[in-house]
Amino acid sequence: DLLNQLLIRTREAKSSEEKFARFAEAAPIGISIMTADGCINYCNETWFKFTAHPRNVPLDQPFLWTSQVEDDDLHIVQATWQRIMTYHISPTIEFRMKHSWNAPGDSTESSPRAPTWLMSSFFPQVDESGAVKSIMSCLSDISHFKWAESIQRQRTIEALESKRQQENFIDITSHEMRNPLSAILQCADLIVDSLEDIRTASTESVQM
Repeated sequence: DLLNQLLIRTREAKSSEEKFARFAEAAPIGISIMTADGCINYCNETWFKFTAHPRNVPLDQPFLWTSQVEDDDLHIVQATWQRIMTYHISPTIEFRMKHSWNAPGDSTESSPRAPTWLMSSFFPQVDESGAVKSIMSCLSDISHFKWAESIQRQRTIEALESKRQQENFIDITSHEMRNPLSAILQCADLIVDSLEDIRTASTESVQM
C-alpha cells in the first residue's frame, strides 16, 4: 500500500510539474525561480525576451542575471533582495534594463530609442526553520507605459513653458497692450497735439 501511494504521489507531482511547465511557457509574463543565493533554477522563454539575457550564458551563478539591469537601478534590485531575505515580504519593484527598444516615432523621422522598463513581483518560499528556500519572480514589460508617461510629462512641461513665455511677453510689452483705454487716450492726445500743430502752422502761413 505504501508503495502504491508513493507511486500515486509521484505521478501527481510529475503531472503538476508538467502543467506548471506548460503554463509557464505559454504565459505572457517572465517567470523565474531562484535560490536564496541568487541563482536561477528555472526561467521561461518570456523571461529571456524581457531581460535580453544571453541564452548561452549559464544562470547557475549568484546574481548573474542582474548584469542586465541598468547600473543606476541596480541598487533597487539589491535592496529589494535584502528586504525579502530579512522580512520575507513579497514586494513589487520597477527598474530599467541596459537594452533599449524602438519607441513609436514621427513618420518623418526614425523611431527613437527608449529605455526598457520591467516590473517584477517576488514571492519567497520559506521552509520550516523560517529561512527563505526559493524565490519566484514574475516579470512584466512596462516600457510602453513608461514611455507614454514621459511623453505626457514632456508635453505638460512644454505647455507650462509656453504659458510662462506668453506671460513674460505680456509683462515685457507696454502697459497699453493690457489697457486699451489708456492706449486710446494716448492716441487721442497725439491727434489733438497734431491738430494744434496744423492750426498753428496755418495761422502763421496766413499772417505771412
